[in-house]
Amino acid sequence: MSVKIAVIGCGLMGSGVAFLAAPEAELVLIDREADKARALAEKHHGTGSADLRAAAAAEIICVVLPAPAIEEAFWALAGCARPGAILLDMATKGVIPPGVKQARPDLRCVEAKIVGSGIGVSLGLRALLAVNTDEGSTLAALRSALPGFGRILPGDPSLVARVNAVGAYWGIRAAVETEEELRGMGLPEDWAKAASGCLIPGSTLGYSQDRMGQFNREIAARVRKEIANRKEE
Repeated sequence: MSVKIAVIGCGLMGSGVAFLAAPEAELVLIDREADKARALAEKHHGTGSADLRAAAAAEIICVVLPAPAIEEAFWALAGCARPGAILLDMATKGVIPPGVKQARPDLRCVEAKIVGSGIGVSLGLRALLAVNTDEGSTLAALRSALPGFGRILPGDPSLVARVNAVGAYWGIRAAVETEEELRGMGLPEDWAKAASGCLIPGSTLGYSQDRMGQFNREIAARVRKEIANRKEE
């Protein structure tokens, strides 16, 4: 029997979350821009709507909206969500209104923050979902419904904003410095963009998955040594 999942917010990250859902899931895509919701729904053979009440029958509701919109969305869902539904606040800096949990104690409201980027998720990279629950049946339901996440783990979701900020800073810095150095060598712009857009992502992905050739392993060892030497200074 397929699970019914509603994704509220069809921007870059919301589109990625829909992509990470189980293939057999019945998807409902919701966005204030109905055309955007319907276009994404067509890609996933789901249904699109601009009405939050379209999530009423969903067993899992992923709220992928900017933090300022979380309170209004959760109160609206409190008025229509089915008993026992799992409601995920995926806004990195969002907080579920405490009153919603008091008004609807039958709902499983979970802070669920994505360690990853919207573009990375949309490209199929394996993001991590940090959730503030270790309740067995809730974790099992999420892992079954959203298998595209590399891991769904209990943890402190409030740390995710910092993790994403650090990762984004160093990733972008690497791209900027690489392009500047290659331009300084007089290389064409296409070469610089290929290095930042393919070489760097490929190298970091290989490192994180321990899928490096000898050349990159030597670079990783050199970088670790440089970091260790700086710490000793």
